[in-house]
Order: sequence, then C-alpha cells, then structure tokens
Amino acid sequence: MEFFKKIWAIPIVKILTFIIVGFLVLSIVAWAANSFPRQSVVDQIIKDREVEIEKNYKDQIAEKDAQIGSLNEQLSQSEKEYANLKKTYLNLKKAYSNVEKPKDVQETKRRFNDMGYTTK
Repeated sequence: MEFFKKIWAIPIVKILTFIIVGFLVLSIVAWAANSFPRQSVVDQIIKDREVEIEKNYKDQIAEKDAQIGSLNEQLSQSEKEYANLKKTYLNLKKAYSNVEKPKDVQETKRRFNDMGYTTK
C-alpha cells in the first residue's frame, strides 16, 4: 500500500493518468458522435425532399393551368354560342310578334310549304 501512496504522490503520474482518462473519454464521445447521422446528411435528405416536393407542386400547377386554359376556351365558346342563340331568339320573337293571320287558303299552303310541310 505504501508503494501506491508514493506513486500517487508523484505529479507526473497524476498528469499522465488524467491525460489517459481524458483521451478515453474523448474517444468515447467521438465514437458516439459518429454513430449518429451527421447534420450534413440530414440537410441533404431535407434538400432532396424539398426539391421533390417543389417539382410535384410545379407539375400540379402546370396541370391546373392547362385545365384552366381549356375551361376558359370552353367558356368563351359557350358565351359565343349563347350570344348567337340569344340573337336568334330575339329575331324569332320579333318575327313571331309580326306574324299575321293568313288571308286565304293559298297563303296558308305557301306558308306550310315554306316551313317544310308539303301540302296538296
């Protein structure tokens, strides 16, 4: 026992012991830190996922823009058709209000023939 008391009394042994213990602790901490994923790996995964999400988002926007364009064309065609039908309706309404009763049988037959009904 005396021998160990004398050895611990020497400051160089104490210093070397602290250095070795410190080196072991540092090695364990470094090994533990390397066992977890590095921040750069996590950052790269996040960036890759961000790029993928952005690409999907832009693709969806382009698809929706194409659908909007198609629907706008259909709307403009429908509006033109509506305007033509409204114009025809107003013309027919105007013509209907100006219709007079036929004066004789010949005029009645002529009107039926004009509408596509054949008469004798």
